[in-house]
Amino acid sequence: MTYSKRRALFATALFTAAGILAWPLFVYDWHISLPLEIFYALLVVNAYPSVRLFSSIVPQEDGRHALADIILAISYLFIAASIGQPPQFALCTLVMFLIAAAKYTLMLYDIPHPHLLQRKIRADLLGALMCAGILALMNLGWVYYAAWGMTLIFTVASVYVLAVKPLYKI
Repeated sequence: MTYSKRRALFATALFTAAGILAWPLFVYDWHISLPLEIFYALLVVNAYPSVRLFSSIVPQEDGRHALADIILAISYLFIAASIGQPPQFALCTLVMFLIAAAKYTLMLYDIPHPHLLQRKIRADLLGALMCAGILALMNLGWVYYAAWGMTLIFTVASVYVLAVKPLYKI
């Protein structure tokens, strides 16, 4: 098994375990948290091809990218831990998308795939923008509908980047 595949499997297993453990530990109202759990599951599904691809093109000994990966992984754990609190979930997800955009921006000068990186950065910034809008709606009191809207938008985006116009291919 290749390094990138092992790394993708480890990340996916870690994030999956966090999502499963978060449900009984942090969910107080499953009606509100169900769309967030679905969103998180889709996030984990998207993480596998992303980690697999980018681990294959980033030098293993590059400490900056390893540090960015650790920070990004911690942000996933914060997202899982906030599954019972929709505004915090949207905020943690917003921060995760911004961290990811920064990480891939750093790669622009190190990796010879600028088109791929620019598409990934745009996707992450659009995710951050979506989360900011969802957070605003939640703060206006539309928590339930905003949570489902977040999940529906991300579902459509996931189908697009995974199947319609695959993002995780060189």
